[in-house]
Amino acid sequence: MEKTDIFSLMHEALTRSGMPEVHCITEEEKWEKFHPVHRHDGFEIRMLLAAGDTGVDSIDITPPRVCHRALAPDENMRSHTLQTDGISTFCRHRASEPQMRCDSPYRDELVRCMQSLVREPDSSILKEEFLLLLALFYLRAACEEGIRNIGERIQDFAQYLERSYYRHDLSIGESAGRFGISPGYIQQVFRNRYSCNPKEYLLQIRMENAAKLLQERRYCIYEVASLCGFSDAHYFSGVFRRYYGESPRAYSSKSSLE
Repeated sequence: MEKTDIFSLMHEALTRSGMPEVHCITEEEKWEKFHPVHRHDGFEIRMLLAAGDTGVDSIDITPPRVCHRALAPDENMRSHTLQTDGISTFCRHRASEPQMRCDSPYRDELVRCMQSLVREPDSSILKEEFLLLLALFYLRAACEEGIRNIGERIQDFAQYLERSYYRHDLSIGESAGRFGISPGYIQQVFRNRYSCNPKEYLLQIRMENAAKLLQERRYCIYEVASLCGFSDAHYFSGVFRRYYGESPRAYSSKSSLE
């Protein structure tokens, strides 16, 4: 599961859970004998997930430097540590999964709210504020992670067009869907990166490859058209003329004289 999906799932789980029980761990609380314990310099938030990850049943808040037990590998929990130094935060699902970097502008507000909850653990107002901030934290983290990932996906999409330009059935919409990008959104973000839309980019790739093949003078016009993704040689010739200002035959003949 990608980071974006995890953050989105946590936001959805929190917003449909109603009012989960929020509990602050203290030094005096007991833990199971022989169960591994640890402590750290940040707040740790542990969310017990409902069956099927459909919501959050309860949330434990452990303040900095308070000893508490480690997660068992089979526990259906999400553990999220917020460092008090403001450098980094981490999120993981179940104890067996690796930790991941996660940043959100709501981190400082969450820390402030949890500090207040440690002082007033029975405050229903603070608990409601905490749940709202936590939901916003994951929503913003999911959005920002999606923005960071979109650049890589756009690059992968462009490379896919470069590799698949010869396909007659190549569809911009279906190709974008392979990388989790909607047809409408790909038009906007692709132009911002490549100064043209995906259709223009694909045409450029096809025309450049067609020109190279014509220069080699190894293929007939209809063969060049087919090798470059055109099922209709006449249509290919018209597109080529508009792109280069001369017909494929004239372009090939000129190349042989140079």
